Amino acid sequence: MNINELIGCAVSGDTRAVSELYDRYKNQIYYLCCLLVDGNEDVAAGMLQSAFMHVFGKLNLLKNPETFEAWSYTIAAKRCRSFYAGSGKTIDFFETAEQLPEGAEDENSFPYNNINTSRSDLVGDANACKAIESAVQDLPAAERFCILMFFFCRLTVDQIARTLQTDSVYVRRCIISGAALTANRIKNVENEIPSLSKYRGAAELGAILRTCADQISVPDRVSETIIATGMSLITAARRRSLFRSRTARKTRSAGSTSTCCCR
Repeated sequence: MNINELIGCAVSGDTRAVSELYDRYKNQIYYLCCLLVDGNEDVAAGMLQSAFMHVFGKLNLLKNPETFEAWSYTIAAKRCRSFYAGSGKTIDFFETAEQLPEGAEDENSFPYNNINTSRSDLVGDANACKAIESAVQDLPAAERFCILMFFFCRLTVDQIARTLQTDSVYVRRCIISGAALTANRIKNVENEIPSLSKYRGAAELGAILRTCADQISVPDRVSETIIATGMSLITAARRRSLFRSRTARKTRSAGSTSTCCCR
C-alpha cells in the first residue's frame, strides 16, 4: 500500500495497517533518536515510544499523508531536544564549533541547496559507514541535530528551524560547521580505513546514515507496546471524531426544526 492508503486504513482502525505503518518507519526514527541522545539506546527507545504515541494520537488530523515521514521526524527531534532540556543541558545554535567564513549563513550562498543525497560509493563498506556514523555522533549537539535533520531526515532548513525553535540562519551555520567537522574527523582516520579517501563530502551523509539505520533493530518489547498503545489511541480518536460528527448533525437538525416551528 502507498502511504495514503496505509494511513487511511490505519485511521479506520485496521491493526495490520497500524503495524505496517510503524514497521515502515521505526528503524529510521529509532536511529535518529539514538544519535540525538548520545547513543543511549534506552533513552532512544523512550523517545521512539513518545514520538509514535503522538503520531498515532494525532494521525486522524494529518491533512497530507505525503508529509507523514517529515512530520514523524520533527516530532521525534522535538522529543529528543526536550530530553536535553530535562537533563539540564542546553543546545546553543548561535555559536558554531567550526570557524565559518563571512556570509556563510546567507541563503543564496548556502552550499547544500538542491543537492542529491541519495547515493554514496561507501554504502557497501561497513567499516567506512561506521566511522562516518561515529564522526557524526561525536559532533556538538547543535551541529548534530542540524546535520541529521538536514541530510538524514531530508528536512528543509526552514522546517528544522521551526522544529528547533531557532532561526534559519543559525541552522545553515550549524549544517556548514557540522559538515566541516565531520570531514575533518573522517580525514583523521583515513590511515586506519583507506576507503574513507573516497568520501566526497556531506552530500553522501544521507545515503550512508540511512544504510546504518537499516542495520539496527528496535527491541521487540518496545514495538509491541507501541503498536498496542497506538491502536488504543487511534480507536479513541476515532470515537471522539464520530461523537463530534453526531453532535454536529444533532445540532444542525435541532436548528432546522427550530426554524420550521418559528414559521
